Amino acid sequence: MYVIDSSSLLQLSGHFGGHEPSVAAVLDKLLDLIKANEVGFPTSVVRDCRNFNQSTFLGAWLRAAASHVKPQDVAYTWQEQAVDNCPDVVDPDAETNDHVDVLGYAYCLHQNGDPSVVVVTEDRGDLPTRTSLADACGASGMGEIDLGEFLTRI
Repeated sequence: MYVIDSSSLLQLSGHFGGHEPSVAAVLDKLLDLIKANEVGFPTSVVRDCRNFNQSTFLGAWLRAAASHVKPQDVAYTWQEQAVDNCPDVVDPDAETNDHVDVLGYAYCLHQNGDPSVVVVTEDRGDLPTRTSLADACGASGMGEIDLGEFLTRI
């Protein structure tokens, strides 16, 4: 199963140079994968995308897609356990740490019998205030890929 974060969803349009028919085709494919329980994300991804993107196109898709995601959220204890593996993933200066929700969501699926969970994220590399989501996935024993690799796989 793939767990996709807001950084990847927000990069979709740019990945295709803003070409809406290409983005729409990928979003249609993503919706099919969500309905098949092969792609998921916590509800915080919807909120995070709304905060950073005013596009009604992505917003409308997210509202529709979110209703099909199973599970929609996991218990907070999963975020705590994931953070125990990589404490530096938390940004102490940030108002929210939505990437920690993604990490906990993926960690729950991983620990509950899906060792093939892969996080799709553009949150990678050296960050000044915290460890990237990609590095935290590795510290938690989960795979991660960037958006470009994900798009070649689907």
